[in-house]
Amino acid sequence: MSYTWTDHLEIGHLLAKQYPGEDPWTMPFPELKKRVLSLEKFEGDEDDEVEDYELEGIQSAWGWGQD
Repeated sequence: MSYTWTDHLEIGHLLAKQYPGEDPWTMPFPELKKRVLSLEKFEGDEDDEVEDYELEGIQSAWGWGQD
């Protein structure tokens, strides 16, 4: 299975596993986008236009998924 920018929960959980201890709440969006693009099963590239609400959804899923 592959993921796109709209798969907020799945991407957030993957980031929580891959980057334990990182604080997604203070991470700038360009860095967050870079981390998402680094995921093995992610479909997309750096030229994708991503809305802030999509990055906020990923950030929230990552932040809440660290529990």
